[in-house]
Amino acid sequence: MSVELRTDRLTGDILIVDDVPENLRLLMDMLTAAGHTVRPATGGKMALRSAFARPPDLILLDIRMPEMDGYEVCHQLQSDARTQATPVLFLSGLGETNDKVKGFAVGAVDYITKPFEVEEVLARVRTHVLLKQTLTRLAEQNEALEAAQAELEMRVALRTAALQASEAHHRAITRSAMDAIITLDQRARITSWNPAATRLFGWPEAEILGAPVTQLLPASMWPAVRDGARWLLKEGGFYGGQKRLELIILARGGIEVPVEMTLSRWFEGDSPYYIAILRV
Repeated sequence: MSVELRTDRLTGDILIVDDVPENLRLLMDMLTAAGHTVRPATGGKMALRSAFARPPDLILLDIRMPEMDGYEVCHQLQSDARTQATPVLFLSGLGETNDKVKGFAVGAVDYITKPFEVEEVLARVRTHVLLKQTLTRLAEQNEALEAAQAELEMRVALRTAALQASEAHHRAITRSAMDAIITLDQRARITSWNPAATRLFGWPEAEILGAPVTQLLPASMWPAVRDGARWLLKEGGFYGGQKRLELIILARGGIEVPVEMTLSRWFEGDSPYYIAILRV
């Protein structure tokens, strides 16, 4: 069974959510000129009403809005059966690495950087509209199959596509960041280490992966990190929250480097993982 879409005339129904009128107008003009149908929303509650009433092909969602921020809007979209398959692209500032990482953790599939560049906006929108419409067409064709088997195959396909897209964009952001970004598993072992971490602390990625995070910390710093992780597990809420700490990192050779660390959490199944962003 094949799925064919005319990509030369590909257009979509797009919901844009931004509380800044100039941003809304700019994005609407870009996408309308490209043939897309555009719906504006100036806040989170308005966006949810519009999306639930008629799920769009794609949602462009600003992060920083009054009353209800983009993370909460994305969480509610992902929690509702009507919109959980609708891709969300966050609108984020160029240097806001932490916002992007947190956005992927709550279900976003991509981001568009401010200030907006026409070619970037149109390319990212086109890619995700095509993916959404392809998946929708697959879902419609699979309705003819036996119900339980069709549901299982679709869940696997969507989960795999979402994980691959999220992991690819997470790696791209992490490797291009100016700040050191490391991830830790539930046993506090280092599972990723970006190039900025090597520049700041001297440890090559191949040498540090799998090592306990205590290798980077003087013994006096262990309680602070442990308490931060416990706070995230108990008090961090759905998103895992964030904990800011001032620490000393042991660079290669035993050199002590003072840093500010932002510690965030996400879950893979029932297991907690941590993202640490370190700034000198």
